[in-house]
Amino acid sequence: MSQLSHQDERVKEFLAESHENLCACDIDLLALETDPTDRNRIASVFRALHTLKGTCGFFDFKKLEVLAHAGESVLSKARTGDLAVTAEVAATLLELVDAIRRTLAHIEKDGSEGDEEEPYLLERLRCFHEKKPVEPAPARAPGPPSTRSLAETLLLGSNERTVRVDVSLLDRLMNLVGELVLTRNQLLENVAEVDDRTLTMSSQRLNLVTSELQEWVMRTRLQRIGSIISKFPRIVRDLATGAGKRVRFEVDGAETELDRSILETIKDPLLHLLRNAVDHGLEPPDVRVKAGKPPEGRILLRAYHDSGQVNIEFEDDGSGINVDAVLVKAVAIGIVPRDRAATMSQQEIINLIFLPGFSTAERVTSISGRGVGADVVRNNVERIGGSVELVNRPGHGVTFKIRIPLTLAIVPALIVTCRDKRYAIPQANLVELLRVTKEEASSRIEILHSWPVYRLRNRLLPILHLEKLLGLERPAKEPSQPENDGDLSIVVLQVGERQFGLTVDLVSDTQEIVVKPLNRGLECIPVYSGATILGDGGLALILDVDGIAERAGLKSAASQLAVRDSLDAGRLQRATSQVMLLLVEVVGQAPMALSLSRAIRLIELERGSIVRAGPELFAHIGTRVLPLLELGALLGSPSRLDFLQTKVPEDGGGLHIVVCTTPGDRCFGLVVDRIVDVIEIPLELEGCGRRLGVRGTITIDGLITQILDVDEVLELAEAKLRGDRSAVEVSNVGR
Repeated sequence: MSQLSHQDERVKEFLAESHENLCACDIDLLALETDPTDRNRIASVFRALHTLKGTCGFFDFKKLEVLAHAGESVLSKARTGDLAVTAEVAATLLELVDAIRRTLAHIEKDGSEGDEEEPYLLERLRCFHEKKPVEPAPARAPGPPSTRSLAETLLLGSNERTVRVDVSLLDRLMNLVGELVLTRNQLLENVAEVDDRTLTMSSQRLNLVTSELQEWVMRTRLQRIGSIISKFPRIVRDLATGAGKRVRFEVDGAETELDRSILETIKDPLLHLLRNAVDHGLEPPDVRVKAGKPPEGRILLRAYHDSGQVNIEFEDDGSGINVDAVLVKAVAIGIVPRDRAATMSQQEIINLIFLPGFSTAERVTSISGRGVGADVVRNNVERIGGSVELVNRPGHGVTFKIRIPLTLAIVPALIVTCRDKRYAIPQANLVELLRVTKEEASSRIEILHSWPVYRLRNRLLPILHLEKLLGLERPAKEPSQPENDGDLSIVVLQVGERQFGLTVDLVSDTQEIVVKPLNRGLECIPVYSGATILGDGGLALILDVDGIAERAGLKSAASQLAVRDSLDAGRLQRATSQVMLLLVEVVGQAPMALSLSRAIRLIELERGSIVRAGPELFAHIGTRVLPLLELGALLGSPSRLDFLQTKVPEDGGGLHIVVCTTPGDRCFGLVVDRIVDVIEIPLELEGCGRRLGVRGTITIDGLITQILDVDEVLELAEAKLRGDRSAVEVSNVGR
């Protein structure tokens, strides 16, 4: 009996695929009874049985493997012309197909292959293969019926809950949904300018249906990451055998789903990590034993969803990275100057392995050692808007943390303008937005090592100017201005571990964009990854953040070290436990702060854009409907949104919204009275003031500040909402 449960999703896929192949075998074998010389039919049946045999080995289905191998051997002779497919041979092969079906039925029922043996069938197939006289099969003795009748077995497809669809059909469907999203965006933008309540309600309904359709079509394109790593155990086994090592490969989260286009992109990076880990990450058994480790090395691949993205962690329990060896090699080949080597941090030294051609391997093998592994991993991942982080544990192994978007087909993006041209920046690369006044620019933008840098919260941020990178000229009617004359809009971007600021003329709203590939003649331009059509019908090029960093020189070894020197020159010493906090004000409450990692967006809304539905509040943000929570009212202050029950608001000001996300990828908006600042400080809670929704307090600039627990705030809101709904239900019953 197989060690796998018959409820395992992989077994279900195997059963469905096997039944499809057997149905095709039926058709081919029946045709061979009429035309025994049809080589294409013979090859088709051979491939089906060969596939079945190979998969049986993976699942440890021994009986099925023996049956498939016997049929494969006969068909192998037939393919070469050494055996004629007579009516008797075809009939016996059809019996084999039925025997395989019966075994599959047992697996589907209870996970076992059944107790039925097929000695006479196997003997007849062996005789065909060896060209010996074949004894007729004995008549089956009467007895209890088999697991299923033949007719019932031939029909296991009528109850199937899955259907196979050609990939090109899914791509076409996705393209049509993309066009629908574009049309939806255009409609919403036009409806916003028309005062027609009926039209507005219809457009919002269309928006909801389109969003749901988009989500479900996206799911049809998703594939489990297990589909690309199912062959990894065999690869690990072969690599370990060749290297004289013992390695155990484990997977956690094989059911995690990704768009198939993303899967294809990350397949090579994962394979590179696997090869490097086996070849010179894990130690030989005798070395591991001397170090107090088990003789068998361990490689773990973990995958999971988080905040709308996919995290993949690739971990081994080998010797880790020898930081001293990396630095010595970097100095020896001239990547790092000797005077710079003494001041580099361990993480900076470790990151040198991502440079092209860099390797500390003492010898080049057929597996690794040429320095083309880690850089391929980072480049491929960053090309799709992802990032790679390396955590080193000297003597205990390394962990590569890869973070990638769920899909590249329809992505949220920030729309910016530079010299009257609009561009889209994928939100996956967006860190924050800065507005720097003329006075601030003169004091906080400096030139260090020929790099303009902006002093941001005790850090120095390299600044790139989009107009210079793209070679955009100012309109003739606009007089030339000094570089920092006037306010600056800076988009802070991240690619890998690097952050930099990109200056633009105007920052617009975010929206979901449909990624269109560039024409072949434009594919060679590294700063663009595609194009999109905006809601007003205009065209916007999608910026490739990784390509921009490379074009500006931020990715070259020399430039990276120069920038690091600049950052080190202006960086203040900070505690390792520092966190980024967003400071807000709420009337009736002490100053408040929440972790910036939970805030994905800050917006200001007109009061008229908020809708009340019973006890719930919603706002229409671009193409999404965002639930709102009034933070002050949740924590005991009087509601500031009673104006929604009347036509005239108490004041004409806008509302400040902090868009937050939960670990389950839910988004909601916290309504606050004012967004004060973002600071970076050591988070040492003083403990007093602990209550539901508040983790504790901390003193900031002499003021006691409450630290919010975003998850508890959401729980508090949901509990209050359930109470309000219950009250409404009781009231209705009383009527």
